Parts: sequence; C-alpha cells; structure tokens
Amino acid sequence: MKIRATRTLHPSSPVHNIVLNNRTITYSLVRRNRKTIGLRITSSGLTISAPLRLSQIEIEAILQHKANWIIEKLGAWENSSANRTEWKLHAVYWLLGEPYQLVVTSGQLQLLLQQDIKSDVIKVWSDEASSTPFSAQQIECYVLTWYQRHAITCMKDRLAFYAEKLGVATPIFHLSNARSRWGSCNTSGVIRLNWRLIQLPLALIDYVIAHELAHLFEMNHSSAFWEVVAKIYPEYNLARRELSKIGRLMM
Repeated sequence: MKIRATRTLHPSSPVHNIVLNNRTITYSLVRRNRKTIGLRITSSGLTISAPLRLSQIEIEAILQHKANWIIEKLGAWENSSANRTEWKLHAVYWLLGEPYQLVVTSGQLQLLLQQDIKSDVIKVWSDEASSTPFSAQQIECYVLTWYQRHAITCMKDRLAFYAEKLGVATPIFHLSNARSRWGSCNTSGVIRLNWRLIQLPLALIDYVIAHELAHLFEMNHSSAFWEVVAKIYPEYNLARRELSKIGRLMM
C-alpha cells in the first residue's frame, strides 16, 4: 500500500488563553503572510491563522466578536463521534492537527489532506467503493502504519531540536501505546512517546518532548524540573492544560 502524505514540520505555535462567554479558551496562534484572519476548530481546539501585521489586541477583539460561533463549534466537536476512531473508507484521521481523509485512488488506499481532495477523487471513491476489497482490519493496519511512520520521523526531528537546546545528546526513543500517559523517561535516559501524539499540533508534541527531556536532569516534578522545561518551552503551562483536556477525549 502506498502512502502519500507528507507535511513540512514548523516550529511550535504560540499558545494563548482568552475568556469567551465566561469560558476560558486556549488557542494556538499561527502568523502568516496573509490578508485575512482564519479560525479553525481542529482535534486540539481552536487555531488562529493571522496576518503578520495584526496586533494581539485586534486578534482578541475578533475572537470576542466570534465568541458564540467558537463556543458552539468547540462544543460540537467535543460531543461528536469524530472523537472515536472508525476504521473505514472516507473516514477522517488527524495528523499534526490537520484532517486527512481516507480515499481509494487507482485501487490503492491513500490519506489525503482534506482540503486537497477534489470532487473527482470523491467520485472515483463512490464508483469503486462497492468493489474495493478493504476490510476494517486492513484499513486499521494501513492507518496505524501511516501514523507510526510520521510519528518516528517527526519525533526524532523534534527530540534532536530540543536536545540541542539543552546541550545533551539526542536520547534513544521508542513509540509507546500507553493508554494513560503521553510520554516517559526512565533512569537510563530512554524516552517513550505515545504514537497518538502525532495526531496533535506540533506545539503540543514539542511540550511532551521538552517535558521528557527535562527528566534527563530531574527525575521528578520539582520546581527545578519545571525550570528546565521552561528553558526550552516557556509556554509549558498552557500546553500542559490543553494536553490534559485533550487526553480526557483521546486516551
């Protein structure tokens, strides 16, 4: 089976808090060379794409204006069946906070970024669906392999990036399938990272990596430990709260 889904890795996006309709909302802010502001609800919550020239005050004024829409869409996502993984054609699978859709083209399974799927691909899928011999087990194997390959590539890159910031060698790491934790670091300095992290935006993956690397210096969660985390990931408190909220949905 052929995999055609690659994404360029970008530095972590700043994470902010804002109170909308008496509810504290955490959002990721991505600044780009664009003319308009974009609001998107993803697997991790609200992401804002803003022009470079737009000030933080202007951005938050727009969010206040859109408060009802944001609260409604966040609630719909949190309560939807999209949070439960289904192994089937045309399902949506999240990678680095972006939705990919599983389709069949030329008899092969492919995961394509949802916004890039054209109507002719959907038509091909519809016409061939009845004759496509892919079972739920085959789809599960394909998608999990796709996730694991991306997870290994991404996490190796980010581990090396943050290890250099701490002045340490890039540690050995393994993917984990844990149901109760995102990562761990043992006394030998071997790090384990949950493969499910690859579904989340890079900013949250970076936080977990920074957290586990800090355990190379402090095998505890003392104030000294958090000082190490803060050196390489200053926004750790916001990311920590966001990850805790997502964990209740995913794990």
